[in-house]
Amino acid sequence: MQTASPITDWNALALPALFDALARADAEDAVARALHEDLGAGPRARGDITSAASIPAALVGRATIVSRSDGVLAGVRVAEMVARIGGFSVTVHAEDGARLARGTRVATLEGPFAALLAHERTVLNFLTLLSGNATMAARFVDAVRGTRASVCDTRKTIPGLRTLQKYATRCGGATLHRIGLFDAVLLKDNHLGAFAAGTLGARVRDASRRARGSGPVAFVECEVDELAQLDELLGLERGVLDMILLDNMDPATLAEAVRRRDARAPHILLEASGGVRMDTVRAIAESGVDRISVGAITHSAPALDLGLDLEPGDGVVSGEQRAPEPSTHPADSRPMTVAPFAQWQPRLDAACAQAALLHRAIVLEETPSTQDAPETRAARPGTVVTAWRQTAGRGRFGRQWSDTASAGIAATFVVDSQPAERLALAAAIAAAEPAESALGTRVGIKWPNDVVVG
Repeated sequence: MQTASPITDWNALALPALFDALARADAEDAVARALHEDLGAGPRARGDITSAASIPAALVGRATIVSRSDGVLAGVRVAEMVARIGGFSVTVHAEDGARLARGTRVATLEGPFAALLAHERTVLNFLTLLSGNATMAARFVDAVRGTRASVCDTRKTIPGLRTLQKYATRCGGATLHRIGLFDAVLLKDNHLGAFAAGTLGARVRDASRRARGSGPVAFVECEVDELAQLDELLGLERGVLDMILLDNMDPATLAEAVRRRDARAPHILLEASGGVRMDTVRAIAESGVDRISVGAITHSAPALDLGLDLEPGDGVVSGEQRAPEPSTHPADSRPMTVAPFAQWQPRLDAACAQAALLHRAIVLEETPSTQDAPETRAARPGTVVTAWRQTAGRGRFGRQWSDTASAGIAATFVVDSQPAERLALAAAIAAAEPAESALGTRVGIKWPNDVVVG
C-alpha cells in the first residue's frame, strides 16, 4: 500500500492520479495473486491445462466486454494489467467512473485465443467486483443529492483489496474516509470503554496531542452515541478535534446534534454512522450532517453484471495445427519468444526447487534495475530477482538501457562474493546453449556474461 508524506488529500485527486498514487501497487500484487490462483504456482504451476490441450497455439481471437445492467464502471486499469501479463491487447471503450447502460461496450480484448480463455475470469472478477462497489456508491450518492452530506466509505473491505475498493467507491462519487489505522485517528466505542467516567474530553485532548505529535494525521475524530458526550466534545478548544462521529442516532437526534454543533463549534464536521440503508440515507442526510459513512458500498455491494463474449478472430488456424516450431535456418533472425509474465513466478519457483544454488525467485513487473531493486538489496544469497520490464538497466561501465516488456529477460542473481565472477560466466553459458538450439543460429558470449545472437 502506498501513502504520501506528510498526508495526501486523496479526495482532491482525479481518478487516474488516485489510482496511480493509492491503488496501483496493490493492484499489481492482487493481479499476481489472482493469476497464481487460476494458473497455479510452485509445484502446481501448469497454466490453463484445458486450453493447452484443446486450443491451437496460433489461434487468435477477440472478446467484447459488455454491460448487462445499468451501473458505474471501475477496474479498467486492472484489466489492462491482466492483459499486459497475459500477452493480449485491450481497447477501452469506457473509462472508470463512466455510467453504463445495459448493452454498453466496455472493452475489446484481442490476442491469442488460449490467452484470452486463461485470463477472462480474472479480468471479469476484478471488473465486476469493483464496478459493483462503484455502482453501490453512486446509488447512495444519488440518494443524498441536494443535501450537504457526502457519502463516505469505511474499512469494511475485502482483505488485500482495500485500496482498490476505495478507489472504486471514488469512481462512484463517494468520499474516501481514512485508508487504514495508520493515517487518521478515530476514537470509537471500544477505545472509549477504557476511559473512566467524566474523563472523555481530557482523554480525547491527550490522544489528539499524542497523535499529532507523533507525525502527520489526516484528521482526529471521536465517536459518540449520546448528546451528552457530544456536548463535552464541543467544549474542547479548536485544533483538538476535526470530526465527531454520531453513531446510531435517529434523524431527529442527528438534527439536534447539528443545531448544537452550529451554535458552539461550527468548524467541527459531523458524521453519521449506523443503520444507513437506501431507505434511510435520505432522512439522515436531511438532518444536516456533513458526512455519512456507509459500509455497505464495499462489504455488501453485488457484482455488476458484465458479460464477456469470445469469438475467433482473423488469422484463425484450423484443425489441429499448432504454432510453428522455430526455424533451424541460420539466416532466421526472429526474436526469441519470452513466456507470458504470469508464468514467470511459477516457472522460477519450480526451477528453484530443483536448483542447488538458487532458493528463491522474486518476479517484478517493472523496476529501474534489478541490481538496485529494494527486493535485491534485501535478498539473501541464493535469490534471483527478475523483471518483465527494466527501465534503467546498468552495465559494468555504467551504460544504461531500457528493456521492452516481453522482449528479453533482466535478472540479478544474489550470490556470495567469492564465486560471483565464475557464476556470471556459467550463467552466460547456460543461457547461450539453449538459445542457440532454439533459434538455430550461432549464439556467442561476450565476456563475462553477455549473450550475443548472430
